[in-house]
Amino acid sequence: MNNHGKKSIIRCTLLTFFFAATVSFALPFNITPKTGTSLPNTYNGVLPTTAYYTVQNNTGTSRIGNYVKSLPPNVTQIQENGTYSDTCGATFTLAPKGVTGDSCTLQLSVTGAVNGLDSNQNNLTFVCFPGGVSCAGANPQLNIALVSPWSPLSVAYEIIYIANAAQYPTSFVQTYKDAGTNPVPNDTAWDAFTPPLNYTKNTTRYLQFNEQVFLASPGQPVGSTTYITTAGSPPGYTWGAMSNAINAMWPFDSSQYTFPSNLGPFEAGNFTTTPPAGVVKVTANYKAQYMKFYASQNGVPPGTPGAVPILRFFITDPWGNEYIMHASAEDNPTDVETSFNAAVLPAGFTKTSRYLDADFILMPARGPDNAYEYTLLRDNENNTYHQTKWGTDGIVIATQVEAAGIPIWGGLTNNRIKVTQSFDNLIYGGGGTNVFIFPSTLTAGTNTIADFNGPNGDTLNLDGQTYSMVVTSEGVELLLQNGASVVLKGVFYFENSWVAG
Repeated sequence: MNNHGKKSIIRCTLLTFFFAATVSFALPFNITPKTGTSLPNTYNGVLPTTAYYTVQNNTGTSRIGNYVKSLPPNVTQIQENGTYSDTCGATFTLAPKGVTGDSCTLQLSVTGAVNGLDSNQNNLTFVCFPGGVSCAGANPQLNIALVSPWSPLSVAYEIIYIANAAQYPTSFVQTYKDAGTNPVPNDTAWDAFTPPLNYTKNTTRYLQFNEQVFLASPGQPVGSTTYITTAGSPPGYTWGAMSNAINAMWPFDSSQYTFPSNLGPFEAGNFTTTPPAGVVKVTANYKAQYMKFYASQNGVPPGTPGAVPILRFFITDPWGNEYIMHASAEDNPTDVETSFNAAVLPAGFTKTSRYLDADFILMPARGPDNAYEYTLLRDNENNTYHQTKWGTDGIVIATQVEAAGIPIWGGLTNNRIKVTQSFDNLIYGGGGTNVFIFPSTLTAGTNTIADFNGPNGDTLNLDGQTYSMVVTSEGVELLLQNGASVVLKGVFYFENSWVAG
């Protein structure tokens, strides 16, 4: 159907559709893009994208039992717990036009290409009164092209902006990767480059993953990258803003560092690139990127005659959290393996290596305000690892850093997240349904959960502690009997059923 300036009313009789161009009846609904949003026009094949329409009653009477009659292939309706409080359900009631409640938000999840000019009306978005006799189509209809999301990578030259790291050691440092119109061309040029004041070089990163989808620079909408041009020596190289990171060394011993790294775990994380033996650098890395690790060389499917599998390297911390190596300071497989074997990790860590059964796609945890996060570790051989699995007891390495300041994150799936130290903590479930655990051993500290969702199944385990509740400007705060507190940010009512222990 072509919607170029035409109304999209239909009348359905004996499964025959008649178009508004030949019918003078008023539209039962106006279905238009939701104010403040725009309809997507591409899908990158990785995660669903979302479209929002406002469905408004166009009649002078209340309408009960309205429903979505048809949607395009690759499109589904989000009927519960949508982004907006007025999400249209499986059926929905609308007040008369001009009265509060005369509209709802139709939230659609898109997982593929959509042909907005499809001649089959069953493949377009239509909303109907009960019985499906009076219907209206979205105007405009979704029209979405599939684009290839993945691009190959092998080496990255990175600089880090550290001007504020001394005064604010627990704040973000910004990482920039060679990109744009004049990137660093090769290793020789990188070795000769001196970054400008307030920037430092990262060690050369030979990437162990094979393809990536870079979604956006921090704080930018998906599809947008911000660039800088440095005045270093030589001047004029261009860089894309890649990530914001909070860094800390663990375990921290001041005697292993010189000033200013000896001031604390965060100062050491910011001003010392390579950890000492037996120490890892812990990073909360806010980076909107997907990574694909090939199972076999050149992306050949495993089992294909002649396919050469790629050995992958993993570390596991004492709490059962697993991490995959994503970058190394070495540029060939033999040296990477040697470096991995030589790394000295903290007590209780283990190393393993194995082949993948299939290509592995790693995606970041998600938080409010379109935040994307990975937890990273760096060893004393400058191998770096992304967390891929969470242990069953709920302890993550961020909870072990000896001072407050590094966010605690779960992953995209259902997780248990246990706080172990009595100072202020910022906590994110990251995705899925989560159990947030606050043991009775906590005697102080405000623990702010940034994305608690009780109606979706998130729960609190307070280790049997009694609590009282107050509502603050931040959200509900639970004051626990032994001195700690829990703030549910942005949540202003509380159900006792959310406490499951």
